[in-house]
Amino acid sequence: IDSRSGDVVVVAPLDRESVDFYSIRVEAADGGVPPLSTSTRVNITVTDINDNAPVISPTAFAVGVLEGTAVGQRVATLSCTDADAGSNGDNELKIKYGNYGQAFAIDSSSGNVTVNGTLDLEKRS
Repeated sequence: IDSRSGDVVVVAPLDRESVDFYSIRVEAADGGVPPLSTSTRVNITVTDINDNAPVISPTAFAVGVLEGTAVGQRVATLSCTDADAGSNGDNELKIKYGNYGQAFAIDSSSGNVTVNGTLDLEKRS
């Protein structure tokens, strides 16, 4: 805090994921004899920026699925977390590539991967 202007300045990087709230007590004193003073509390809330990437768990794994597995059958479940708050921490799971013939689907919120079509190895070859 600048003792003349009263400006509160940040002197170190802030990270909302580490500390999201500060409550500081500020005092003003005069030069009289005896000195007189007053104080106030300043509450500071650190707002979030999108500085953390989502994390998918597990990061890699293999699943065996038999031909003829019923459409709708769950074959895997993934979870996705993000240390950011609010909409910065909202995530959507999508299958990006390798889903030949749209054989699988993923529920973007639950992370459930399900069979979405007929699994026939001979037809894919």
